[in-house]
Amino acid sequence: MVGGNVASLPTKAAIAIQLGIAGLVCLLFQIPLGAETGPEPDAKAAFLVNFLKFANFPSQHRFSGNGKVRIACLGLDPVFQGLTNLQSKMNSRIEVSSYQTLPSSLDAELVVIGSSEVASFPGVLSELRDKTIFTASEIKDFARDGGMLEFGYSTNRINYQINIDEVRSHHLQVSSRLLKLGAGKGEGKQ
Repeated sequence: MVGGNVASLPTKAAIAIQLGIAGLVCLLFQIPLGAETGPEPDAKAAFLVNFLKFANFPSQHRFSGNGKVRIACLGLDPVFQGLTNLQSKMNSRIEVSSYQTLPSSLDAELVVIGSSEVASFPGVLSELRDKTIFTASEIKDFARDGGMLEFGYSTNRINYQINIDEVRSHHLQVSSRLLKLGAGKGEGKQ
């Protein structure tokens, strides 16, 4: 059929064409199919930034010279878009960067390891072993397997687990108030 109208095609064919066009638009504008939009990535981003307010760094740790809190996102994860949205709302008090691989000279207070890195996150944690950087992810069992903060979103609320032993091994601290909130829901690891 040359120059036909999509409406004149059978329903299944019309749907296939529409999905193909939608896929092409996503590809052209680099919009991932199935990407989360709406309140969930923004809520996760706000949680991560607020988590840092309850974190204590060693006295010799220096935030960036411009006073910004630096957050590095590794891999693909919708929370990056939420952090980017939050960055613009907070008058740039946070600085968000995205990486496919960790740079050798990473300078950040928090590394968010995307769910796309499920196979490689143990190596990433190993690379960060001697650094005073918080690690966070939604990867299942992240806190149990050596990460510091595992978080998720269900029934309109953020759930989290903190691996306090891992936090301490990096010479970092988390407010006891945050630990109590997590532990009170059976989600904090002490």
